[in-house]
Amino acid sequence: MRIVTFCMLFCIKAYRSILSPHLGMAKCRFYPSCSEYAAEAISKYGPLIGLRLSAARIVKCGPWHEGGFDPVPGRDEIAAMFGRKYLTKNRSGLRKVR
Repeated sequence: MRIVTFCMLFCIKAYRSILSPHLGMAKCRFYPSCSEYAAEAISKYGPLIGLRLSAARIVKCGPWHEGGFDPVPGRDEIAAMFGRKYLTKNRSGLRKVR
């Protein structure tokens, strides 16, 4: 999973350095931007949970949402979202503890 995480983070960095300047960074309605949010979520929670959080954030980006400050959720919020009582960090993200 470390290779997957590395590849995903590399793609986000490539997007931020190549495409994002041409699309206009001032258009983002959230802080941190969606690419910053995705990079933080993936590096903090692994590729599976990070990708799910990033996709949910991108879906919120539109004229129907005012935007604003929207940080990556903490461990307690992640536990509540995924319905797991106890979570621990491993190499590939979060997993349930028995």
